Amino acid sequence: MTQTLSRETTGENSEANAADYLARVREITPLIRTEAEAMERERKLTPAVAQAFEDKQLHMALVPTDLGGGGLSPSQGMHLYEEMAKADASTAWAYMASSWATAEVLGYLEPTVIEKLLAQPGGFIMAGQLLPRHPGVQVDGGYIINGYFSFASGSDHATWMGAGFFVADADGNPILGENGQPQARVAMMPKDQVDLKYNWDVWGLAGTGSHDYSISEKFVPAEYTIPTFGGTPTRSDIMYKLSNEFVGGSVTPEDLARGSQMLAWIHEVTDQVVAFAHRWGGSRSIGRTSELGRYVRDMHVATQHLLVDPKMMVDAAAVLLPIYAEAAKA
Repeated sequence: MTQTLSRETTGENSEANAADYLARVREITPLIRTEAEAMERERKLTPAVAQAFEDKQLHMALVPTDLGGGGLSPSQGMHLYEEMAKADASTAWAYMASSWATAEVLGYLEPTVIEKLLAQPGGFIMAGQLLPRHPGVQVDGGYIINGYFSFASGSDHATWMGAGFFVADADGNPILGENGQPQARVAMMPKDQVDLKYNWDVWGLAGTGSHDYSISEKFVPAEYTIPTFGGTPTRSDIMYKLSNEFVGGSVTPEDLARGSQMLAWIHEVTDQVVAFAHRWGGSRSIGRTSELGRYVRDMHVATQHLLVDPKMMVDAAAVLLPIYAEAAKA
């Protein structure tokens, strides 16, 4: 049964906390604007911006309040990303990826593990490719992770890395779960245990630090892995209840198709808006260090993301057109 989310049901996710974190973002907006050209050139957050994130504890925004975070809801977090993107899209992208991952994984870990992660020097900031890509060989007490991963946005300022895998036997064959499907999980390890390639070299969203990385025969204890989809959260916060609504909850294939359709369409429209500004901006947008030029580059790259590219419209149509056909018969 779907739970209606309201101010009452979000509880600790108060408007005051949301306003506080929004103010923190606005306080460092001038710095982000100043550093934006350098971050594009260096292909990562500059030390000054990364330090500002740490000083303002921005990666704790969506973490529950009893764990020392802001307890913001996903929608409140979106306001932070939107505000930061006004200053620089790459910075906002890197922050979105790592802050969301940081909060999300905590909801599926045991309390003792959470305590260790949050107490470590440098804090706990998560990045990495979390969708299952390689087999993780099941052994006594955990899994052996081995493989090459990509698009680790925010990896430069992260302290821990995640790696998506499916549970496998010694020969690499999937070990199916009770539902007869492969078991997708995420393994987590300190960043110094992965080989980060520092190879993010693109012409838009260049400052996100979305490097490739490899992991070689690394043992990860089972308590440092979580289910990729669904699973039973170890916490009751709304954020984790909401996540499970998309896997085995009341969200229908039509809902998911319309969501994909919406995301793809929003990116197409936004791309047109930026293109309009570029065409009417004249020569202002052609300089390499031009802000408008950076917006054009960032927007064109954003439209190529796996979750929002034109193929999503096609995939959505495969679900929605039969529904339309049935409705036409009525």
